[in-house]
Amino acid sequence: SSIDCKELCKEYYERELSPTCRGAVSEGRGVYKACISGRRRGFEAACVPTCTAENTVTSKPDSYNACKAESKKAKSFPWCRRGYEKTFEETRNEIATKVLALASSENEVSDPTARSSSGEVLSEENEAKIYVASS
Repeated sequence: SSIDCKELCKEYYERELSPTCRGAVSEGRGVYKACISGRRRGFEAACVPTCTAENTVTSKPDSYNACKAESKKAKSFPWCRRGYEKTFEETRNEIATKVLALASSENEVSDPTARSSSGEVLSEENEAKIYVASS
């Protein structure tokens, strides 16, 4: 298949992913950042593996390990886990749907000019934009 998973994930993250952490804003910047961190990790754990159909996608999101760094902080830890779990589930479902739709509409017509996006799916710059946009 000629689906560019990094590009698909980048587009999804920037344009469609639900703003799971809005409720954390009122809890303070540290709690909000913990939620955003969990959200990003949940996204990363689900998106490219789901898109490429790797068997590394666990059926149950592991928010505990993803958010271990926050476990000493009473408010941050549950928000980190919530961000991770909601984002993992949403991303896995939505990306699986998109990949199926692309695969069936595409019928392996490949575009010779299509290039894989360089760099990571997520950049700090995007994370900053999300923070500013939702605060």
